[in-house]
Amino acid sequence: MLFRSPLTPNPKPQAPNPFLLTDSKQNYVFILIQNYVLYPQFSVIMYSEIKSLEALKELLDKNECVIIDFHTIWCPPCKNSEEDFKKLASKYSNIKFARIDVDEVSDVSKKYNLKCLPTYICFKKGQNIDCLEGVNHEELEKKAKKMLNSY
Repeated sequence: MLFRSPLTPNPKPQAPNPFLLTDSKQNYVFILIQNYVLYPQFSVIMYSEIKSLEALKELLDKNECVIIDFHTIWCPPCKNSEEDFKKLASKYSNIKFARIDVDEVSDVSKKYNLKCLPTYICFKKGQNIDCLEGVNHEELEKKAKKMLNSY
């Protein structure tokens, strides 16, 4: 999915390199790196997909504040909430945001006792400090603010 800059409402990428995209007038360059997008003003959306428990452990060890979205691809509320989760990730650059497909990484359901999807878990210094079950992005944003202001 191509993220759009507020300056370019309908870019039409026309570049041969899949990592460098420009709009039809060649005004803006978008650099795609995995799940990151660098906009012309060079802000980065911090969002990644976790594919294993080892990768999750590494993410939690390397980052002070982390919010994980536990989801599946077949879950309609999970699909509908993905765009709001990405917006929240772009708003709070001090927090690392990630998503885990619980069908791909089946051990996480048992490890974190997931009862419904989507479930958002907030981690501070590797410790599970808060949890939100179901879709409620206003509440998730409150938890993100609280996480930044705590300790």
